[in-house]
This record gives sequence, C-alpha cells and structure tokens, in this order.
Amino acid sequence: MKNFSKILFVFLGFMICNNMSGMNNNKSTDIMFNMSKKLTEEELTQFSISSLYGELKYNNQLCLYYDLYLFDADEAAYWYMVGYENGDLTAAYTLGQYYSYSNKYRAFYLLKLCAENGIEDAKIVLKEEKLNFSQIDSNNYNSMVTSENIQFFKEGAYLGSKKAAIKLAEYYKTNNSEYVLSNTIERCIDEYSYIYWLRIGAQNGNQECIKQYYELLKTSKNEYDNIRAQFWERKIEK
Repeated sequence: MKNFSKILFVFLGFMICNNMSGMNNNKSTDIMFNMSKKLTEEELTQFSISSLYGELKYNNQLCLYYDLYLFDADEAAYWYMVGYENGDLTAAYTLGQYYSYSNKYRAFYLLKLCAENGIEDAKIVLKEEKLNFSQIDSNNYNSMVTSENIQFFKEGAYLGSKKAAIKLAEYYKTNNSEYVLSNTIERCIDEYSYIYWLRIGAQNGNQECIKQYYELLKTSKNEYDNIRAQFWERKIEK
C-alpha cells in the first residue's frame, strides 16, 4: 500500500472539483472542513456502520481520516473498496488509480467502469498508463483451474469475469482447505483464500459469489461482518 498515499491527492482534487461545482463559498468551505476534520470515536463508529450498510454519505470522510490523520493506507484502501462496492464512482476511480501501480488488470476494469459512467479523468489515466486489455468471453473459462492456467483465470477475474472468479473461489476452497482466516471475513486480502475470490466475484456481479459471500458474513462471529452481510443480501436476485 506504499503508493496509496500518492493517490490521495488525486482523490482530493477530483472530489473537490466534483462536489464544489455550482456551490457558493460558504458551502465549499463547509465541505473542506468536513473532509479534513478528525473524527471522534462516536463518529468513527457511526460512519463505519453507515458505510457497511451501504450508505455513501460518510465513506469519503472515513478514507480521508485514515489517510490524513492516522496515515493508515491499508485502512483507507479498505474503505475505498467499501465505497466502490456501495456504488461510489469516486472511490472506484481512486482504487483504479492505486491499482495502476500494483494490479493493472483490476485498474483497467475499475477505470473503464468510471470512464463509461462519465468520469473524464478516468479516460485520461487509461491513456496515460496505457491500460488496454481484452475482456475475454466467459466461454474461455469453462475448463478446470490448474496450477498451469491459474494466472489466466486471475487476470480474467480482475478484468470482471464472473465465471473466472467463481472458478478461482472453488479452486482455492478445494486446494487450500486448511487456510485459516486471521482476521474478519471483510478484511481478507489473501489471494490464496477462496474468500478473497468470492468477494471479487461478488463485485463482478456473480450471483453465486454474492450468495456465498453473504452467508460467510452472516455467520461470522464479527459484528461488522454481520452488518456488511445486510448490504450483500440486498444484492441477491430474488
């Protein structure tokens, strides 16, 4: 996450421009204050719970709090991820910027999503970073995942493939069954865990991934996992 703080300033400028257009000076000043103020423990709890339920209102302040006051890039990245899942294109754009340093496939997927939804800056980054990958047809992921072709499936999942993601989740659930979760379900960032790929698949819109990820969160002993389960439950098609 060492490059994540570099992205913060891009995020700040992007968010300010998008939030302040058409506002008077007093409202602009209020937004700057709200963006940069330190959060109390009560606010931190309230904002975290609201974000996990799926609300967008306080998520940006959580991200900035962890970056500007605690200098905790990992925690900031987590809340940007939550914001992206909640439908915040600003958070998706920031994540895409970050991933351009470490995971160009996911960066392309996120920035392309933003560009298709009218964020002009995303188009510029895609061009400057020379991010342009083919999103392969799902039929190419009909085979079994093996140690020889696993990278192909990972690239596909990062590029948005629903089928590649669920195949990876199934592979790691079978071949890494002794994996021990060291933190909550929501905080799993280990590529060797099936939980990680369930979440990628859920983000990609795979209904089976959404259902399985929801069940894991629902049955977790962690309160925040249980809260997030309610968000994913609403994503399950009836």
